[in-house]
Amino acid sequence: MKKLMILLFLISSLFVNLSAKERDTLISNKDILGFMQEQKVQNTDIVEEAKDVIFKYYNKQTFEEPEWIRVKNFLTWLDKNKDTLNKSFKDRKLDLSPKNRLVYIGAFLGANYITEEMINKFFNLKITIGNTCESFEDGHMCISVDNFIDGVNSGMHEAMHLLPLVQSKYANGSIAVSMYNEELPLLSNLKYGLPKKVGSNADVREGTRAYFTFADDNFVEKNYKNILMEYAEVAYSAQHFSEYSKKNIKVYAPDYGRSDAVFWVLHELLNYNFYGEDEYEIEEVYLLFLNNKIYKDTVAEVIQTVINPKIKGKDKLSIDFTKLISKEENKLPMARIFVKNLKKYSDKNIPPVPNGYI
Repeated sequence: MKKLMILLFLISSLFVNLSAKERDTLISNKDILGFMQEQKVQNTDIVEEAKDVIFKYYNKQTFEEPEWIRVKNFLTWLDKNKDTLNKSFKDRKLDLSPKNRLVYIGAFLGANYITEEMINKFFNLKITIGNTCESFEDGHMCISVDNFIDGVNSGMHEAMHLLPLVQSKYANGSIAVSMYNEELPLLSNLKYGLPKKVGSNADVREGTRAYFTFADDNFVEKNYKNILMEYAEVAYSAQHFSEYSKKNIKVYAPDYGRSDAVFWVLHELLNYNFYGEDEYEIEEVYLLFLNNKIYKDTVAEVIQTVINPKIKGKDKLSIDFTKLISKEENKLPMARIFVKNLKKYSDKNIPPVPNGYI
């Protein structure tokens, strides 16, 4: 700031002794404003800015308790990589509104956190703010959230999709590989995601995605629609949590990838189990889910406790099974059974979640 003031003083002194014509050839107001803006960018410290937002959001300065391990690890990583992150952010030369800027900073930090943690590389692909949260095979992510915490978590999730592209670009300067399916991005939320406050607009698919570690009947009843909207691959991410590492990124799950996948996987598997292969043709992707313990036990219990009592004494071929499964009254029981089995078979090393957060 001192250097800037001295420079502006010298510039103003020169103006006193120059004619208007000479001033135009020396330096313009636009040049001065440009210089001031450049100084502002150069002095930006997004790491300290991010830490301030985090401390205010959680109303805490220390995060030593086990349930806060994700936040503690993120803050430690920010401090460790402060200079690199600040320089990389400045090099992006962004023109964003104040609101979008904070979301972008969150996504930028979340993306770098995941790539550096998983493959020891910083995120080198494009990030845009738009109307969707999605990653693209041309090597960029789009983020559509309205706050810093969601920006971090979305950045982590989308960057995990793009890990092979980040690695490829570092390796040979081109992008010619496929993105990861939903299993690994869900892992990024379970392991690294920042807890989000439970509120009227909270969605179990935000935050850590580890709601099943603490969910009771009341929680499921309030959130069953969003639970059934979760990606089906969450079962694989939760089961194999401890098997993923920097040196060993395994992909087990079938590539399904629709936002209401849990409901539709259960829908298809229930049809298949009830009618059998002679009456109901099922795609290979669903058969893979049928071999998953969480889905296998869930389907068996739903048939026994939800379906059979309602079709007792009826000819199964006369039943519109699709309509039966889709009834609203059956969705909550299905969600309860699914969450129970998700908790039963999930890796016990998944960190806990702070009370009042998801």
